[in-house]
Amino acid sequence: MKSMTGYGRGAVTGDDFSVSVDLKTVNNRFLDVHLRTGSELSPLEPAIKRRISSRLSRGRVDVTVSFERTVQVLTS
Repeated sequence: MKSMTGYGRGAVTGDDFSVSVDLKTVNNRFLDVHLRTGSELSPLEPAIKRRISSRLSRGRVDVTVSFERTVQVLTS
């Protein structure tokens, strides 16, 4: 790896939800993870941080996770 600076975005949509993740990294001497989730995902924050820490050893990491429940409208 030559640089720790980068940006990524991923999204997935299920039957009744959609999730998007934005991740931005910049060079930093130590690992510094800043995670933003909605209240519905806040119980998952420690697990998400552990997952990030298992893959990265340094850099500032800004992660935004957006979760939205969607309702399918059935028409007859």
